[in-house]
Amino acid sequence: MYKKDFVRLIAFMLLCFSSMLAHAEVMDKEFSLQTIIIFSTVSAASVFFVAKYRSKWIFLVAPIIGFFLWAHLAELLDPYVGDAIASEAGKIYIFISWMSPVLILTAGLVGLLVGRRR
Repeated sequence: MYKKDFVRLIAFMLLCFSSMLAHAEVMDKEFSLQTIIIFSTVSAASVFFVAKYRSKWIFLVAPIIGFFLWAHLAELLDPYVGDAIASEAGKIYIFISWMSPVLILTAGLVGLLVGRRR
């Protein structure tokens, strides 16, 4: 009987302290830095060419790109998840994430300006 009680006590203690052993990873659930860079580059190029040659099609391309950016930046703005992302991925990840919409908007504006000169 003593051995069963001891095993139950050990199992109870392991159950109580198991939450301290858990380590939550955040970046395995987020977009990688390479994904953000590739998406930003492809999006900026597509927005540039759409704005330059078919400026009315920008209303088709912009919501698709905007949804990706909204989904990604909403995670960075979360007070708990954003801090965890910043501590795991570093400042370069945050910087590139926020520069992505700037690059895409700039490419669109340059495409509109270049397209109007034609």
